[in-house]
Amino acid sequence: MDPLTGRVLTYQRTGRGSTELFSEIMRRVYVYPTRRFGLREDDCGDFLLFFYPRIRLTLLRFENRGKPFASYLYTTLKYQIRSYIAIRNREKIRRATADSPAVCNTVFIHNDQIAQIAENPPLYDHGLASHPPPSLRAEIDEVLSVLTAIPRSRAQTGANARRIVIMAMKCCLRLNDADIAELAVVTGFDEDRLHNGWLELRACMQVRLARIAMLQDRRSAAFFQIQYAHMRIRTTPSPQMAGKLKRILELHRARYRRAGRLLQQVPLAPSNIEISRALGIPKGSVDSTVHYLRKVAAQEGLQSGD
Repeated sequence: MDPLTGRVLTYQRTGRGSTELFSEIMRRVYVYPTRRFGLREDDCGDFLLFFYPRIRLTLLRFENRGKPFASYLYTTLKYQIRSYIAIRNREKIRRATADSPAVCNTVFIHNDQIAQIAENPPLYDHGLASHPPPSLRAEIDEVLSVLTAIPRSRAQTGANARRIVIMAMKCCLRLNDADIAELAVVTGFDEDRLHNGWLELRACMQVRLARIAMLQDRRSAAFFQIQYAHMRIRTTPSPQMAGKLKRILELHRARYRRAGRLLQQVPLAPSNIEISRALGIPKGSVDSTVHYLRKVAAQEGLQSGD
């Protein structure tokens, strides 16, 4: 019997050793998504918060039938992470409904077949790079509408102050020097600490803005080449040339799809670990705060929908 299984069985009999056992399981749960599903570090923290209430039940349900507890734990995590990913994806879709529809729909007709290519709306406007996309703005406004209901006298309490600061840093591109000064007054955080952290996060986001602009240009170029290839296919009299153009068309379609996928992978706000480093707050505190704020926003959305 391996040591972990022995400790679990001892906990079931006596209830002792829960602190060390929970710490060991939390460590395994935290690193599990990166090993099996390639999720980001922020997802690791969110999944730990998702699974944490189930840890005690997992310990109590384990039965010693010859297999180690680790095998039982990873089987449980396998199913739980699928539920977590499904919930996360539904939440993304819910937040994305604030986005505007596709800005460009071009229909090509060839051999009595209609092919439609929809250009997704840009994630950032080049002329208004200081503004986050509509979906992020909607999420921020939902949460801020809840936080602004907190009396100013309670805004400087530890939990509320941390929540306000972390959410503000999530939309760091919308802030200016005056906002940082006001944030320091409202929350009681040191203004120099907030200002330095804000500048650090803005620098990270500027790098992402440059990548987003590059990928948008790459996708736009592929979109133009798709249109041009369709036009040439319709007008060429040579079957051999038409076949060559179709291969070129598929190549540009693949480039278009790849640029779109890469755009979706660029974070639209500072990650939890970046905020943690910039403000000197433990990453676990940032994870739990963001998890709480999203939960509050979702609950407020449901109540307003009712």
